[in-house]
Amino acid sequence: MSNTDSLNFNRGLIINARGIQFSDFLSYSLNSEPEIIPLKDATFEAALVFSTTTKDTFLLKNHIDDLGYARQIPLINETISLLKNSSINESPANDVYLKIQNLQSILIIDKEMMKPSGELVTKVKDALKHHDPYHELMEVFRIYGHLLPKKVALGHKIYRLTCLTIDENSLMKPSIRKTRWTTRDFSESELYTFLNQWDEYMSTHSSFDLSYLVTIDNGLIMRSNLKDWIKSCLSNPDSLQIISWIELYPLYEIFDLPLRLEIESILGRNGQPNVKVLMKGTIPIMNSPFRYRVNFPVRFKSNEYQVFGKVITNDGESNEKVIIKFKSMDICGFLVFIEHSFANE
Repeated sequence: MSNTDSLNFNRGLIINARGIQFSDFLSYSLNSEPEIIPLKDATFEAALVFSTTTKDTFLLKNHIDDLGYARQIPLINETISLLKNSSINESPANDVYLKIQNLQSILIIDKEMMKPSGELVTKVKDALKHHDPYHELMEVFRIYGHLLPKKVALGHKIYRLTCLTIDENSLMKPSIRKTRWTTRDFSESELYTFLNQWDEYMSTHSSFDLSYLVTIDNGLIMRSNLKDWIKSCLSNPDSLQIISWIELYPLYEIFDLPLRLEIESILGRNGQPNVKVLMKGTIPIMNSPFRYRVNFPVRFKSNEYQVFGKVITNDGESNEKVIIKFKSMDICGFLVFIEHSFANE
């Protein structure tokens, strides 16, 4: 996150254990400039969010405020689940997130103005041809980006995230408290009343220093200097920063429809949200009866998978009369049995 003048909006957002950040590789080009809509009345907002899962805390920390919207994006959940040595999941949390932000403009990046890079298209097509297309696609997204935002909130923001100890008595229900005002009706007393609510909740956790908040670029703003920070927000319109990502969607949605549908079939987005293509390939058959052992390139986490197949001739014609059976399915592979003789057809 930095001054918008130095940002390149032709890179996807990648999710890794360190957070959500721009990819180092170009993922698309723009055929027109994104539209920046300045707000007539720049708004200030203070919010106090109580997070009950480590995943929600991760999203808040990475400036995704609409948790409900983000939870509906399967690619976010899948990517987080694939992170190695990560504690980011649905496990319980007892975290408190406080933010004060000044929203001044909304930047809009329409899908229609995006064209995926030739290199990205080639990488995706190669992944789809791989014997393990699902994991190859996820690797492409890991490099070029998992997500893109439809809108980007620009302004200034300070926040604080505190992770509290979890016990049966401390677990809370997820909730959000907000207060909002424009620059014309700014209420200093209302802001400090809101901060006092934060103080009151945190008072039982005396180990935390509540005298400061953190900026987008990891600077410190002391609470005693809040007035100066608010003034600086209004006096520096050319130093806007990205303060939140709005309406995120998967990177693959910018591809042409045929390629997008092929990707969605591998990821399980074609009406079967729990079905993914983990492996595909062909096996040459010499004679029948025939038995063949298929070994996976990597071990699966479980044997809860299904195998589908059919016999085709050298001319590519399907032979529906041949009987195929898949047996001995384990985490390392499975056996293929062809029981019908071709000579009898």
